[in-house]
Amino acid sequence: MANNIGFGKIYDSTWWGNGVTDNSISWGIIYKDLAGSDDFIITVKTDNAGTSADTQFTIPTRTVGITQAFLYDIETSDGQSITGLTGNHTITFPSEGEYEVRISGSFPYMYFADGGDKLKMLDIKNFGIYALGSTSQVRAFYGCSNMVISATDSGNFGNVTNFFAAWVGCLSLTSFPLIDTSSGTDFQSAWFGCSSLTSFPLLDTSSGSTFAVAWDGCSSLDSFPSNAFDTNIAANYGNAFRTTNLTTQSIDDILVSLNTSGVSNGTFTQSGGQAPSATGETAIDSLVGKGWTITVTGGYTPPTFSLDFDTIADDFTFTRNSFATRVNESGLIETVSSDIPRIDYSTGEAAFLLEPQSTNLLPYSEDFSNSYWNKGGDTAIVGGYLAPDGTNSAYKVSGTTSVLQVSGVTNTTDTRSIYARTVSGSGELNLCSFNGNTNNLFTITEDWQRFEVNEAITTGAETFYAVDFRGTSSLNEVILWGAQLEQLPYATSYIPTNGSIVTRAAESCVKYNLSTDGIFGGKVGTLFLHTTDMAVVGTSLNPLIPFRLYRQSGDAYRFYYDTDASFIGSSIDLSNNGGELKMAFSISETGVEIYVNGSLHVSYTYVNPMPSDLENWVWSTETKYKERVKDFKVYDKVLTDEELIELTTI
Repeated sequence: MANNIGFGKIYDSTWWGNGVTDNSISWGIIYKDLAGSDDFIITVKTDNAGTSADTQFTIPTRTVGITQAFLYDIETSDGQSITGLTGNHTITFPSEGEYEVRISGSFPYMYFADGGDKLKMLDIKNFGIYALGSTSQVRAFYGCSNMVISATDSGNFGNVTNFFAAWVGCLSLTSFPLIDTSSGTDFQSAWFGCSSLTSFPLLDTSSGSTFAVAWDGCSSLDSFPSNAFDTNIAANYGNAFRTTNLTTQSIDDILVSLNTSGVSNGTFTQSGGQAPSATGETAIDSLVGKGWTITVTGGYTPPTFSLDFDTIADDFTFTRNSFATRVNESGLIETVSSDIPRIDYSTGEAAFLLEPQSTNLLPYSEDFSNSYWNKGGDTAIVGGYLAPDGTNSAYKVSGTTSVLQVSGVTNTTDTRSIYARTVSGSGELNLCSFNGNTNNLFTITEDWQRFEVNEAITTGAETFYAVDFRGTSSLNEVILWGAQLEQLPYATSYIPTNGSIVTRAAESCVKYNLSTDGIFGGKVGTLFLHTTDMAVVGTSLNPLIPFRLYRQSGDAYRFYYDTDASFIGSSIDLSNNGGELKMAFSISETGVEIYVNGSLHVSYTYVNPMPSDLENWVWSTETKYKERVKDFKVYDKVLTDEELIELTTI
């Protein structure tokens, strides 16, 4: 009786009683389970096309790229046992068909290289000892188009450095096992043309130096793991994902992971499948800023320049002739030296803060015990409380008929602000102005908050009331810090004082030579600005040369083109979206299209052509404007309408 019943199968006593009286079935082999086996186990089909006969299968070996010599034994499912093999070997079976082959001993490298009996390989059922003593798997299973890998073990690939073309053209693979690739340096073409591969595991490829064409032609590959390249050192991903079917999530994950790696000056190519989302595009922008060349499905055009908070001082010419303050990542107010850009986290999200000159007209912004502050009624003051800057400089002020005030310092249109929190609980309290006004009753909690009054004061306009416990207030104590009075219609960042008034200088930030440096396309290109908390005092601001954003009235603004002294389009109301704007200037030889917050705001044809190339982008707060810049990009070409809509949609 022939033993074609297969390894690893379990047979019950009824089967054994059916006329089997001898050991022709090879007892020991039947009871070898695949789980935990050290054998390299494959399934072959002898009558598929190959270089051996229809009843044969040739095991191909290679001695290049091994550190351990071949010395292996074979057991086959038809009962053959062959020992002491040291190289290639052809097995002859009794008839055509499918057979399982077990290889034990030392077997570091199977080498088809798109030839031999590549089409006879059907399955790798267990890796076992395979690849132990191997440093190379170059072209190992190249061309095994009928082969799947059902093995669930990881094999012995830990010392393999070269996986070049190892699985090229394995057309039947739908998934790939989680093997140890941590030592691999060359993954070029490793899975090229595996057209049935739909997903991929999270392999350790951190030592890889090239992934060129690695998954090229994997036309069914739609799922790829996140964080796959986080710790990689490679810069070459040229055509790595060409002709794939990646989902948006997968291509986003790949791009984000490449950006996380921190590698510069790389190349990456994807085609087929879906385009990246805004998440992936943001990663592309960052990669391009690091010198990468990126090509993705959908033809996303990366900017030639992107605002990077870490390199503002290097990328722009920035000036501010005084210190200033910001809220740092820990939520604490800190001082920033002159001419240092401020990345501010006062809203919890990073932004490049730009503000006009402003003066705190209160000479003692923190020391409420100073006689400068008038204490009326039953006012009591105790110092030593933790303040928003992390020092113990805050004061507890208490009373029921008390006020803490300074007279004769302000008028009806100045902006008043102060930081306040309760000792415990919450309640309502009048801050910054007389309790009889209607715009100064605030809800105070145990968390530090900054409170602002910037509307007309009808009663007690010349007096700054840090706190007024009279009237409808429900609290009789509060902790205060950082009083500020400034002659602007809005509050700016905190300006600390201690004995005299202090002025924070205006800020200027310029990006020179846009066209000369090849960032902008001369007279043609696109500029993008994402800004929040924008507000303007005075007649105009000048964020863009030769364009101006011009104040029309109230919170409405218009664009202005310097060359022919013509207004461009209707006004933009900054009161919408909390002063948040995503603006794109699409500039051609004949005119300008301006997109604002996801739609075309105006299309303008020049009366006179632009006299010269566009060179400079200028933020200058001399014109009394402020904003929190979240993003700024430059493109050296005119973007499509679809791209402009996507770019500016909030």
